[in-house]
Formats: sequence, structure tokens, C-alpha cells
Amino acid sequence: QIRNKGTIGGNIINASAAADSIPPLIALNSVITLSNKKGSRKLKLEDYFKNWTKEKIKDNELLTSIRFKRPEGNEVLTFEKLGLRKALAISRLSISIFLSLGDKETITDIRIASGALGKYPIKEMAVEEYIIGKKINEVKVEDSVLVLQEEMHKRLKGRSSLPYKSEAVKGPYFKVLQDALNYFDEVVL
Repeated sequence: QIRNKGTIGGNIINASAAADSIPPLIALNSVITLSNKKGSRKLKLEDYFKNWTKEKIKDNELLTSIRFKRPEGNEVLTFEKLGLRKALAISRLSISIFLSLGDKETITDIRIASGALGKYPIKEMAVEEYIIGKKINEVKVEDSVLVLQEEMHKRLKGRSSLPYKSEAVKGPYFKVLQDALNYFDEVVL
């Protein structure tokens, strides 16, 4: 238990773009608390990474909490990574999706976070906008991955890893989105 807590906290504080625990925590809208003798400050985890040079932990601070709302009956969180080995491997890329279903099988909320597809773990807002409001049976996974690839091309332009990641992201993305959609077919509907 101590090792797991230390690993998650270390992943956050080190701000690695490839940390496995970060995309699911971002997809859950996690809030972290950084504390010192004078008080504490709360930050959305997404903002901690986005504004890392300004918001990073100070020498006199400790990460004292990570808070998020647990998915409920009409919500699901999925995660998939691509690494060189199944265990103890740094992710080449990772994707996590939080999906919430409203009445009439309409997606009322979706949060997609990726790791190692940019300078830091990031929410894939263009893909979210493409999917939100659609009914489950209207979501075309193949079309939504094109939106993700387009965003990646903007972010990773000029990097030697772009051709590989652009192709490699398809498998994990298809799986994580399909797992989220299948959850509702099997459990909720």
C-alpha cells in the first residue's frame, strides 16, 4: 500500500508525460493538495501539468491528497497503455476515458486523457467535443480516432516519434473507447 501511494504521488510530482496513473486521474477530474507549514493549495491535476513551470511543487511542500469522485452506475473509467512489456515498462502512450451515460443512451460527459502524446499528460478536448451528446450507437470509433490523430499532429509536429505514435495510438484508443461503450451494453442497459 505504501509503495502504491508513493508511486502515484511520485508520478504526479515528477510530472512525467508517460506516467501510467496520470491519464486516469485526469479523466476523473482529480484535485491534488500541496501543503506546507503555512497552509495548502488545491489544484486540478490537469492544471498542475498544463502550468507545471508555475504550479510545480515547491521545495517546502508535500503532496498531501489526491481527490476524485468515484464512477457510479451510469459512469465508467477505462485505461489502456502501449509499452514494451506488460509490467514495469514505461508507456509509449496511454489513454484513459471517463464516460457518463444519460437517459436515452446519450453520452452526457466524456473525458479523454492521454499520456506520452505531448509534453505532458493532457485532456483530448477535441475528441471529447466530437463524441459528447451522441448516442452510444452513433459513436464511430474510426472517425473519432482521426480527430485524435489530427490533434497529435499539431502537438507533435516535427518530432521523430509522430509517425509511430500516430499509427500506434489506434489500438489502445479503439480498445479503451470500445471497453467504455461495451460496459453500458453489458452492465447498465
